[in-house]
Amino acid sequence: MGGRVVATISEQQAGTLVLAVMILLVAALIGAKIAAFLGLPKVAGEILAGLVVGPTVLGRLFPGVYDRVFLDFAGEGQAISVFYWLGLIFLMFTSGCEADMKDVRKDGKLVCWLIFGATAPSLIVGYIISDRYFAEHYLGSAESVPVFNVTFALAVAVTSIPVISKIFLDLGLLQHRFARIILAAATIQDLFLWAVFSAAGSFLANRGFGATHLFLHVAATFAMFAFAMLAAPILGRIGAFEKLTIFSYDSVYFILCFLCIQLGSLFGVNMMYTAFVAGLIFKNIATPAARQAQAKVRDMCLAFFTPVYFATVGVRIHVTGDFRMGLFLAFLLVASAIELAGCVAAMRAMRMSWLTSLNFGIAMNARGGPGIVLAMVSYDMGIVSYEFFCVLVFTTLISSAAAGWWIDYINGKGKLLPP
Repeated sequence: MGGRVVATISEQQAGTLVLAVMILLVAALIGAKIAAFLGLPKVAGEILAGLVVGPTVLGRLFPGVYDRVFLDFAGEGQAISVFYWLGLIFLMFTSGCEADMKDVRKDGKLVCWLIFGATAPSLIVGYIISDRYFAEHYLGSAESVPVFNVTFALAVAVTSIPVISKIFLDLGLLQHRFARIILAAATIQDLFLWAVFSAAGSFLANRGFGATHLFLHVAATFAMFAFAMLAAPILGRIGAFEKLTIFSYDSVYFILCFLCIQLGSLFGVNMMYTAFVAGLIFKNIATPAARQAQAKVRDMCLAFFTPVYFATVGVRIHVTGDFRMGLFLAFLLVASAIELAGCVAAMRAMRMSWLTSLNFGIAMNARGGPGIVLAMVSYDMGIVSYEFFCVLVFTTLISSAAAGWWIDYINGKGKLLPP
């Protein structure tokens, strides 16, 4: 027998899908503009825009309109989720392209202490308090307490490279010593955290694995990073790299990004991590054609996929009367305090002033895109409950907005960091 024919949607259904995506895009762009005007990160406006056109606002005020746009036919939600996953892939790919590992060599000791202060206390204390106080309230459908505790700890520790980069870019601080230290620390920390989450996800998928499986998974995860650091400069030195393919660089970027994801999946490595590593590889291919293609992919991501992705996050949030504000505030305060205290202690150990140490702690608290990605993926995997997914999203919005406001304020005072 021959293969089965691929099912398609009708022209009318396709039109409804296009309408839904258009509304998400327009809402996200408007939300980003409003957020920028108010001095907030664009990601906050994009998510809140999705919240407005989703079930929380539009669905409550005009349920018929909401159903007509987003629930018009069976499977429309799944079709929209394709744009969500593509947005996730290109967001992490672009983040990898923007990460600069060269700055690790500058202020190396300071960077290492900051990574330790932002990561170790968050993971240890986060795991303990999650197991004692939060797991029973926010455990997901997979009902894996150890994986939930790990995810909780990662949510406390995570720092956003894209959001903090955008904050520094908007303030003209990208070349400032403070910005270089923060971005270098955030890059290495996120690589480590994504590797841990990837291992936790594989553990959940296999309902546990032995020491050998764990070792192979972790080895594969870090081998991908090592390959990115070693292979990219080599590829960049191949002057005839463009002649190795009959395709344009634009197409090659997509093909190799998807290929990296598939290779990673063979070893159970998380999709987010492999997309990020793929970005690290392509960033270092320095030929003119590669740089031009990289800019095109980045522009396309920022103009379409990323706004739609974050708007989709907002649409998936449905705040009801069952939302426990007390637990949300407890997580927000505990998560912020743990990472802040760890960073301040680490910077004080490096003989930084109290104010400078506080600046580092607040900047590392900006959870941004990675915080949203962690929330979405952990919820989709059944690790966390829907309510905790909302908690993570709101925590990300508040922490990112607070970091942007504080850096702008303290920089205006000229007290960010001695140059």
